[in-house]
Amino acid sequence: MKFSSLKGQLYTAIQNVIRIVPNVSTVPIITGILFCVTDDILTLTATDFETSITSSIPVMNSEPGEVVLPGKYIFDIIRKLPDGMGSFSIDPMTWKCVIKAENSKFQIYGQPSDDFPRNPERKSEIVFNINSQILSDMITKTTFAAGVQEKRSYIAGVSFSIQNNKLKLAATDTFRLALNTETISLEPQDDTDVKQTDFEVIVPAKILNDVAKILSQINEEIQVRVGDGFILFRTSSTTVTTRLIDDKFLDYETVLLADPLIKVYTDREDLVSAAERAGIINRKEAVTKLSLEADKIILSASASDIGELYEEIEAKKDGEDMEIGIDINYLIEALRYLDAEKVVLGFISPLRPIFLQVPEEDNALQVIMPMRLG
Repeated sequence: MKFSSLKGQLYTAIQNVIRIVPNVSTVPIITGILFCVTDDILTLTATDFETSITSSIPVMNSEPGEVVLPGKYIFDIIRKLPDGMGSFSIDPMTWKCVIKAENSKFQIYGQPSDDFPRNPERKSEIVFNINSQILSDMITKTTFAAGVQEKRSYIAGVSFSIQNNKLKLAATDTFRLALNTETISLEPQDDTDVKQTDFEVIVPAKILNDVAKILSQINEEIQVRVGDGFILFRTSSTTVTTRLIDDKFLDYETVLLADPLIKVYTDREDLVSAAERAGIINRKEAVTKLSLEADKIILSASASDIGELYEEIEAKKDGEDMEIGIDINYLIEALRYLDAEKVVLGFISPLRPIFLQVPEEDNALQVIMPMRLG
């Protein structure tokens, strides 16, 4: 087995798959990356049994074959290689891999691929296409609201659903919710197993973050396939397949039924800056008081061992005056993921959820539960 490739292409491919390679495992072979050469195409594969990632690149001067190389070491070697063309040759008797690039030469020992876990072809029930940049942006603006897995496993995941030709991504740690939507088309497929119906599954947030990073590097139509217990994301060169979380997601739609009685319009950057200053005072106690008045929002925070903050932000308010407590860190994060100059905050009562979104847009919504004021 041998091949030659450009360092840049190979490094991008190995970056894509190394994300899920464990440093230590009771099954040592999955700490490696499977290198497979066929017809001048090199395919790299990594798995942790829950998730599998493959990434392919064109190569030159190739001879077919397979080998598993130690993930961490081969990644570091490729990262440090000089730019340009590098050659790889593997001895099928000793599994020794010789890597040459300019004046550099490495020798690293691999192992046969026989015991490396393979990802079987699975039947898909739902198939749709979406632009890579759009999906990457949706994921990034949703996963931050997911929590750490405890007894309720859905908290560590993202609700991934299609309803009436709208793709919805939602995440919650039960104290806040991020929801992003995008209109898509479920086109008929030649595959008779594909049903093309509305659905909802829960995808691990950690893996979706990896998917978002891969998708952010490209701008193309990608394919998403959903089947029994799995979801697959396929670009022109990389495929990510992961198990779904077997749980029922929070019924967040009921939270969205109530219409805010009070709406406050303000500059996003002004509110972020003021909230970050309040966060300096409230490092231990995250609750900050928002006072809603006719033409301003007043942020006030205090800590007995640090000091106090009082700040006014220009705003336009529809509705009554109100005071409400909020976790200042949640407010800062929610505002950072609303990509607009202006934002609107919706309120119902001091003990009901707070809604944040961009005026005149309904494709992104942040919801934060209030905190009781002392």
